[in-house]
Amino acid sequence: MRAGQLRHRLVFQSLGQVQNEFGEPTDTYSEHMTLWGSIRPMSARELLNAEQIIGEKTHIVKIRYSTLVGIKDRFTFDSRTFEVVYILDAGERNIYMDIMAKEIV
Repeated sequence: MRAGQLRHRLVFQSLGQVQNEFGEPTDTYSEHMTLWGSIRPMSARELLNAEQIIGEKTHIVKIRYSTLVGIKDRFTFDSRTFEVVYILDAGERNIYMDIMAKEIV
């Protein structure tokens, strides 16, 4: 893959916990790295859940291989937020990773 195809700036965030004002643990995301990648839409579907229609958009993201990206991470791109659904080591050679991501609406 040519480097020019990795033209989207993706800011990855990791899940952590902080204590709120009552001393209870609260989940929070914090930025931990910025990577360049390609992002393309895969599908869009509507789900009927509790008589509400919920839109779901999935994307395939390709980045250079990194051990710092995990399944509990999420990333932002173009003021949109995506959660990582699964990660696949493309070709099993530790060169590129394909990430299936779901856009958080």
